Amino acid sequence: PLAPRVDLEPVPAARRKVNFDLYEPTLTAEEAVKEASRCLHCGCGVGCQICENLCMREAWHEKGNRVEVDQDECVACGMCVFRCPNENIEMVKGELSPALVRDQH
Repeated sequence: PLAPRVDLEPVPAARRKVNFDLYEPTLTAEEAVKEASRCLHCGCGVGCQICENLCMREAWHEKGNRVEVDQDECVACGMCVFRCPNENIEMVKGELSPALVRDQH
């Protein structure tokens, strides 16, 4: 099931400036298990959204619980392919592929 990230509260600034203790909070064992159990939709659903955030042409859009590319907007730069942390994106020549259109001209 979808679940929000475990919220980590930073140590207040007043307490941080009077000592040299670590101020970045860490997860408890229970929180770590909860965080590791979160569904990230790594099967190329709406998960990390690196592809959508990276695309300069805004060719990626959410459609339901999936992320899809608008082939009319895509310029086949390949950045999404190289940046996908799970290698879920492939650049494939198709009848509407920008790469195929360029090859025909």
